[in-house]
Amino acid sequence: YIAYRAFGGNSRLQQISLPENLTRLSYKAFEDTGWYNAQPEGHVYLDGFYYNYKGQLPKNAVLYLDENTRGVADELQMDHDLSAVIFQGDAPAHLQMSNITVVYPADNATWDGVDYMGYSINLNWIAAKATGQCGENIYWALDENGCLHLLGSGAMADYSHGTAPWYAFRDQIKEVKIADAITYVGRYAFTSMQDVNVYFEADAPAFGENCFADTACTVNYPTGCAGWANAASGQYGGNVIW
Repeated sequence: YIAYRAFGGNSRLQQISLPENLTRLSYKAFEDTGWYNAQPEGHVYLDGFYYNYKGQLPKNAVLYLDENTRGVADELQMDHDLSAVIFQGDAPAHLQMSNITVVYPADNATWDGVDYMGYSINLNWIAAKATGQCGENIYWALDENGCLHLLGSGAMADYSHGTAPWYAFRDQIKEVKIADAITYVGRYAFTSMQDVNVYFEADAPAFGENCFADTACTVNYPTGCAGWANAASGQYGGNVIW
């Protein structure tokens, strides 16, 4: 374990090579070193570890990690408001996070039986058949039960009919769950789906043109939240029950 600020402030430290058997390090272990100060703004990786984000992530940010990621630095949530982390590769040996959604590949056996008890608290697990990005800070995950999860915040991307990234899975999708910080549903986002239940968790987002084109769905939304009186009057190109 490489602890908090273990090498902090060492301006002469320009290169770092981590041991292959290392399983834990702090996100501040190399703060203000020559190496860290030379890193560009954005996501910072170190020998397979997701080390930190240099700058400021938006609220309810999602980390979409590459398939070669072997670990995530401890205490990362102290500085960043994270709602989800999406792994595309093997399970890390250690994970310290709390109150967050963890998405992992359903067909990767290294995740079998993993729970990270003692280090992580209140993890919401999603075993995903497919994942991807659908907005500047919005990512999607299709789980094994046919639920399409949209995670993150802000506006979804717009599409034309049949070009949304989950379109190829449309016959498998039975539910869509949209995170409460998503503010806009993209044009032609959900097309040619049948008997789908869509769930919103907060105030009504803006709805793009034909976002439910050729789709038969039931949209479930919370009572007492703003904007639904007007939003729930449209069909948006589909057959929508509110």
